[in-house]
Amino acid sequence: PVLAQSAEIIDTSLSTTNLYFTGISTDPKTWYQDAMGDNPDAGIKLCDAGQKYVGAVYAANVGGSWKYVLVTYRSSSNALAFTDQSAGGTCYYTTHGYLTFSPSHLLTPDPDVYYAAFPGRLWVVYDTNSNPGTFSNFVLTSQRLLGDYSFSRTYTQSTNQITVNTPTISFQTSSGSISKDAHDTTFGVSSERRMVVGICSDSYGQSCYSGAIVPTEDDFPLQMDSGASPVDDQHTYQRYVVVNSIGKPICIGANLKVTINSVTPDPVYYSQNLTISFTMQNKRDTPTEEKGGNVKVTTNFNVHVKIYRTDNTSYVVFDQSYLITQDFDPDDTLSMDIIWPAYAKSGDYKVEVTVDSNDAIAECVESDNTDTDTFTLKPIILPEIWINGNQTTTFPFAGAPFNLTMHIKNSDGVNVSNATVQLIEENGISEFAPTQLWDGYVNQTSTQKLGTKIINTVEFPTDYYGNVMLTLIPTGNPLYAPEYSYVNMEGTVGGYSLKMKGTTFEGEPFVFVVNGNVTYSYPLQVNNYYRYENTTTSSSLPNLDSFVTLAMNTVYTIFAKFWNAVAG
Repeated sequence: PVLAQSAEIIDTSLSTTNLYFTGISTDPKTWYQDAMGDNPDAGIKLCDAGQKYVGAVYAANVGGSWKYVLVTYRSSSNALAFTDQSAGGTCYYTTHGYLTFSPSHLLTPDPDVYYAAFPGRLWVVYDTNSNPGTFSNFVLTSQRLLGDYSFSRTYTQSTNQITVNTPTISFQTSSGSISKDAHDTTFGVSSERRMVVGICSDSYGQSCYSGAIVPTEDDFPLQMDSGASPVDDQHTYQRYVVVNSIGKPICIGANLKVTINSVTPDPVYYSQNLTISFTMQNKRDTPTEEKGGNVKVTTNFNVHVKIYRTDNTSYVVFDQSYLITQDFDPDDTLSMDIIWPAYAKSGDYKVEVTVDSNDAIAECVESDNTDTDTFTLKPIILPEIWINGNQTTTFPFAGAPFNLTMHIKNSDGVNVSNATVQLIEENGISEFAPTQLWDGYVNQTSTQKLGTKIINTVEFPTDYYGNVMLTLIPTGNPLYAPEYSYVNMEGTVGGYSLKMKGTTFEGEPFVFVVNGNVTYSYPLQVNNYYRYENTTTSSSLPNLDSFVTLAMNTVYTIFAKFWNAVAG
C-alpha cells in the first residue's frame, strides 16, 4: 500500500476533532454521525497526496492485504467525497456538509457503506474515483470515534492461537459512557454494523498476522493465529488484539513469578531456625495475559535467596542459589522452604527471593521475579558457667558446696552489666518447710495426695563486666530416689529442677534458646540429685569465711534444734 504523509478528521475551523456517540442507553439514535448533538460537522483533510476522493474506515493490514469497513459517504450513491478545498500547501479537505459519518447501511455506493457504529481510531482511504470498489491507499489518523473495548483474551501454545472473547463496548457520549455487550441485538455487531479485528505487532493494525471482519467473516469468541514462531521459553512476542484500530496488549511467553508466603518465626531469636516459605509460578496473567505466563517453561533455572540487614545491604548473612529442574505449564507452581539458622547480629533484616536469577528464561515481564519480606532478629543470653573451675552446666552431685562462676553476655557479644540473676531450685530441701505429703479432701467425699512444693530462689546482680561468683549448694531431694517411688513425688508436687532466670538493667527479661525453642529460663543439671555422695569438692569457695560458714553453722544449729525437739 501507498501511505500518504498525513490525514485528519477536521471540524469547520479546520481543527482536528473526535466524534461522540449520539445515543442513549436504550437507543443508539444516529450512532457516531457528525453534525448531530454535540458532534461538529466533520470533514477529511489529506496532505501530500494531491486532491483525491476520501473516506474514513475501520481497517487492519493483514499480511499486506487490507481488511476494512467504510463508515462515511458522500451521498446515497457515492462512497467517497472530493477534497475540493485547499488548506494551504499540499493539503486539501472536503467541503463541510459533503461528508457524513454514516448512521445507516448504504448498498448503492461501491463499496458498501456501513454504520459508523463502534469506537475506533480512524483510517482515511483515498482514490481517484468516488466509487472505486476496493481501496488500496490508507492513511492512519489520530482521530477517533470515542469509546473503548474491554475483553478477555488468552493464548494457547498447542494451537498457536489467541482466543478473543466477546468485548464489552464502552460508547463515549458527550456526558458520560454507555456499556453494551458486542452481541447486544440493538447495540452490538450485525451484518450492517461491523468491526475489524486483528492480531497485530502494533496497537492500531498497521502490521497484523491474522484478522477478521466481525461478524461476517467470523464471530466472537475468535480463534486467531498469533504469528509467533518459535514458541518456547527462550522467546517472547508482544502482540495486540486490535479492534477498529484500538489495540489491547497480550504477551506470548513465560512469566515466572515468586511470592514469599511467610518468614517464620518473626521475631527470630539468635540460633533459632528461620523458615522462608515461598512459591514459584509460571503465572498466567488472566484475564488479559498482558504479562504472559501462557508458554511452558522447560529450561532449568536458578532461584536465589539472600538475607541482609535493612540498614546495610552489604551486610549479607545468607546468599544461596538453588537449581530448579521442574517444568512449569501455565499456572503451575512449586513451593519451597529454606531454613536458615539465625547466627547473626541482632537487628532488622530483609529476605530477597529471586526466581530465574541467572536469566535462563525469556519472560514477558521480569519485574515480578523478585519478592522481599522483612523480619527482626533478636539477641539471646549466652551464659558461660563454670562449676569448680570446669565450664559446664551440670553439678556432679547434690548436697555439697560448689564454686559457681558465671559470665553473662548476649549473642551480640555484649556483656550484660548490672543485671539481676535468679537461680531457682524446685523441690529441693528446705529448712523453712521440709517436703511433706498428705491426703486431703478435694470435695466432701474424695481425697487426693497433697504436698509442699519447695521453691528455693537466690537472686544476685552481675557486675559491670557481666560476672558473678558465689557458693551454691544444690540440695537435691532423696524422695525422688527409686526406692521412694511409691510416694509419687513427681505426680504430686512436680519434679526436681534447677534453672536460671534474669532481667537486664533495663528490666527486659533474659531470653534463651534451648533445643531451638525460645524460653525465659535456662536449665542447669544435677546428677543423681536424690543421692548424696561421700565426695569432697573444691575448698576454694567464694565468700566462705565471711558468710558461707556462718550460714551453714546456722543450718547446723537448726538441724540440732530439730532433733532435740523431736527426740525430747
